[in-house]
Amino acid sequence: MSEPNVLRRSALQVHIGCDVLDPRQEAPAESHFDFVLDAVGARITREQSLTAIKPGGVVMHVGLQDWASEIDMRKLTLAEITLLGTYTYTTADLRATVAALHGAMFGDLS
Repeated sequence: MSEPNVLRRSALQVHIGCDVLDPRQEAPAESHFDFVLDAVGARITREQSLTAIKPGGVVMHVGLQDWASEIDMRKLTLAEITLLGTYTYTTADLRATVAALHGAMFGDLS
């Protein structure tokens, strides 16, 4: 797991028991994982996703923190990596979530 926030990193180590690194301090092992999920979408996490994926692996891109970054198209092509993008929610999902949060904050839990 790659997590820049120290509190979330600690919680992941305690509650999940997985190895967690700070992406600003260290990179994941090269060509090590079959599947990588980038839920952040920062330039560094996109770069590290492509570094960490094994040939023939799949990178799922969800996060949209940064608008643009370079992608190593040579590695993507030669290693036959699948890069998928998905959007995390619809407008209806977002409105329902905001309404639920608003209701919880002001006592309307219906």
